[in-house]
Amino acid sequence: MAGFMRQGHDAGENDDGLVVKIDADGTELWRTTFGSDAPADRIYGVASDGAGGAFVTGYTCGVLVGERTNAGDKDAILARIHTAGAVLWSTQFGSTSEDKGFAVSAAADSGVYVGGTAGNVLPGQSSDGAMTAGLQNSTAPAH
Repeated sequence: MAGFMRQGHDAGENDDGLVVKIDADGTELWRTTFGSDAPADRIYGVASDGAGGAFVTGYTCGVLVGERTNAGDKDAILARIHTAGAVLWSTQFGSTSEDKGFAVSAAADSGVYVGGTAGNVLPGQSSDGAMTAGLQNSTAPAH
């Protein structure tokens, strides 16, 4: 299960991404939260990584640990969660506008597919004049 929850931070309360693993009987096995100090980090999509963990996607208004900047407004995020609940890696990407990941799926070639919306042209892409849709196929970082 994935989503977001309101938590206290030094700068006040804000939303952080939430991932919860539940067994077949409905018992919670673990719960993890992550995000930036910005007002909102939300997870909208979750999928198995094929190794007992998960890939999650959503957005951040801030800068995740290990990243240097936010491209603008909201950046789409992609993270891999270990079978025990630790965040193995995360990345954020986007345009100068509002970008969100809504769906995620492991690819057969070890990549990861992310589906969502982009409010402007993504770096390295072009636009046909309509709203850009479908974020990108991202190869998982070698961490």
